[in-house]
Amino acid sequence: GRLQPGAYYFVETKAPKGYVTPTGDAAKTETKTVLAGQSAAQNLTVSMKNTEETKGKLTLTKTDAAGANVLKGAEFDLYKQVKVGSTSTWDEENPVYTGLTTDANGVIPNINKSLPAGTYQLRETEAPSGYSNLTANIDFTVSKMGVITVGSHPDGVTLTSTTDDYGKITYSIAIPNTPKPLKLVKQD
Repeated sequence: GRLQPGAYYFVETKAPKGYVTPTGDAAKTETKTVLAGQSAAQNLTVSMKNTEETKGKLTLTKTDAAGANVLKGAEFDLYKQVKVGSTSTWDEENPVYTGLTTDANGVIPNINKSLPAGTYQLRETEAPSGYSNLTANIDFTVSKMGVITVGSHPDGVTLTSTTDDYGKITYSIAIPNTPKPLKLVKQD
């Protein structure tokens, strides 16, 4: 069809999968003008640059309650939140990871890789030897821009972040366990 004289631009309303949908002026292409009296066909080219979704870089480390010692041997499962109709729930049928065991550095393997945007729940299925299980699960969210926030969690869980020389942010969550109480048995 023919465009009437005037100024035109496109607005991106939904980015391709894996990219962030721009907002405000960033969602608009450059303005192209159609002049009155133009009779020859004119090709107008517009371009839109999208920002790729950033996956959250995350390290989860198991420590003692004081945070002084790392703990190996804790086991975890990781679940992602999904929508079922209008209700959010944990995808019990398709866990992201199961049976993750902390290594000698107290790090939970695989989770330190990039996680796509979403809300996750980390469940401790077995505490390290000599320690009590966590009192609650740890919920955290990875935004489309890779920002990580911690939701509900047991006391003592901390989130920190570091930025390298290139502006890349790595998030760390420290997950402390308390030692099991000692039982003293008096023998005569």
